[in-house]
Amino acid sequence: MGNWKTVFDKTTGLQDQNVRFAYMDQEKNLWLGLDNGISHLALNSPIQQWNNAQGLAGGVVFANTYQGSLYVSTGLDLYYFNKKTVRSRREH
Repeated sequence: MGNWKTVFDKTTGLQDQNVRFAYMDQEKNLWLGLDNGISHLALNSPIQQWNNAQGLAGGVVFANTYQGSLYVSTGLDLYYFNKKTVRSRREH
């Protein structure tokens, strides 16, 4: 038997706790059919959740990837994330 690594539920951002079906695609993404829709879990992504608790302040206005980094613009700042660093524009 394996060990639990992560629990996905409403407290971690899953939109519904009633999973009707699960499907793992070729890229190892997990797709969940729920009572309220479909959730996509990128299990191999270094980011599972990024919000105020992890230092992302303000409402997200735009997000895009460029040269392996994720850039997120909020009403308060511009952030970027790569596999080594999470920074805001103010930290430079």
